[in-house]
Amino acid sequence: MQFAQPQNLWSLLILLPMLLAYGWWWRWKLRLMDRLGDRGLMLEMAHTQSARRQIARAVLALLGTTLLCIAYAQPQWGQTNRPIKRTGVDVVFALDLSSSMSARDVAPNRLEAAKNEIETTLEVLRGDRVGLVVFTAVSFVQTPLTTDYGAIRFYLDRLEPGQMPLGGTSLGRAVVDSVELLTGKRLQDDEGGEVKMRRAKNQVVVLITDGEDHESDPHAASQLALTNNIKMVTVGFGSEQGERIPIYRPDGSLSGYKRDRAGNEVLTRLDATTLKTMAEATGGAYVHYSGEHSVANALVDYINALEKTEIETMLKERYRERFQFFALPGVLLLLLSMLFGERRPRRTPRRAIALIGMLLLVSGCERAFEDTLSSVDRGNAHIAAGEFEPALEEYRE
Repeated sequence: MQFAQPQNLWSLLILLPMLLAYGWWWRWKLRLMDRLGDRGLMLEMAHTQSARRQIARAVLALLGTTLLCIAYAQPQWGQTNRPIKRTGVDVVFALDLSSSMSARDVAPNRLEAAKNEIETTLEVLRGDRVGLVVFTAVSFVQTPLTTDYGAIRFYLDRLEPGQMPLGGTSLGRAVVDSVELLTGKRLQDDEGGEVKMRRAKNQVVVLITDGEDHESDPHAASQLALTNNIKMVTVGFGSEQGERIPIYRPDGSLSGYKRDRAGNEVLTRLDATTLKTMAEATGGAYVHYSGEHSVANALVDYINALEKTEIETMLKERYRERFQFFALPGVLLLLLSMLFGERRPRRTPRRAIALIGMLLLVSGCERAFEDTLSSVDRGNAHIAAGEFEPALEEYRE
């Protein structure tokens, strides 16, 4: 058993003021008897009043309220499976974590702007599998293909320059790892064998970088993507004029800028030519970051233009709603507490008849209430005859 809205269980705290109110009312009643006279004599005179019925009435109200509060928390148990059809494309974001991505020619810096664009894109995607690869001179698969975008955001929030064991930039290595992730070559079973994965008809590598690469062959990597029928969208961050690379202390404060062996400040420049060539080789697209949401809007338009294919059909477990098993008894107990009189029945148990009529009404038998009560009719007759005391007794019934 579980609760779909467990926070609503706080409503059970209403039982505490109800208990206090009943306790106060009962104490007030006893004090009033003491003020009017001898309590025992007062109880003897009010022999038609039943303390047990009064207590039972309070208990019924408390139980009914408890059941309604539990129903408000939406209890569930028992699972059922239902088929889910998901269509979409496979997308791998390959994000550059080299020190040049900390350059501030893009506010607040290249890496933070890139992370924001990825998160904005994830907010719009529906049903597409997404993976994340991070790279410098080496490359790592951060997350496999998944529809759990929350997991992607979790890792994105924690990515910072300097987390990778080596510096530099290897676009080719990042593309190769992204292609292997999309084709399933990065997946292995418990025995080390390759796992066969059903690929989407359209798969995309989104390469996010400033484009500087002196350590690999990015063009050969783009040919590998083309061979596997994978398109590339390259995203360029930064300016072609160049920007200094800041260096930060452990406390986050700026300590200076990166310099070469000769002591000159190193400038990082966007290599848009390489990125455009890689994208064109696979029939993809090149996008330059020009401001907030510029990359996200372009990526969403590009992905949505691709043909969506059914990737998998799965059975999703769902809990059955069981709130009605608490709500209906709770309502009936509250009705019973209102109809449950404090007096001992002297003749016909009319309140019991009224309760039965209420239950018939709930079940759809409205005709049970078409007849009037005979005591009311007799009271009306006494009023018409000017006999007020007998009428009052009938109305009390």
